[in-house]
Amino acid sequence: QRRGARVVIACPAYVYGPGDAGPGGRFISDLLRGRVPALVSETAWFSFVHVDDAVEGLVRVGDSGRIGAVYVLSGEALSFHDWVRAVAAAAGAKVPPLRIPATLARTTGRLLDRVSRTTGWRFPLTAEGIELVARGRWLHPHDRATRELGWTPRSVAEGLPETVAWFRAKQARS
Repeated sequence: QRRGARVVIACPAYVYGPGDAGPGGRFISDLLRGRVPALVSETAWFSFVHVDDAVEGLVRVGDSGRIGAVYVLSGEALSFHDWVRAVAAAAGAKVPPLRIPATLARTTGRLLDRVSRTTGWRFPLTAEGIELVARGRWLHPHDRATRELGWTPRSVAEGLPETVAWFRAKQARS
């Protein structure tokens, strides 16, 4: 960009949806399987955006984004606890009943990471995951993308049913 390249920047927020094989998707899968016994008592906030909306936003940025502009592709702002409740409600699953302090969760996550590296077993609790969900406000407005590109993301309530259905179908095939 400093050398004159015509750059437009797109910044997707917390992307979720069918086909998610990343940490967020693994968490949804674990939640639906009942493998999440507790949540961290302190919780972060995120801007959740459905993968199809993020892709549509990227296409719009590529087609008509203003050179030098930064477009945030974010969606509904929720605490992580509210996100878990929404996923559980869409799935007819239970919300983990226990809440544990972040310090205990971090220690447990570090210990389980060591066990995982040694054995190859995957646990739903990791030190990185705890750091991500235990604090912070990752809230980003999408005003510019809406104003300049006409981009509007769907709500979590609209995006979760197909997401949960995809994870349920994947679990049935496993």
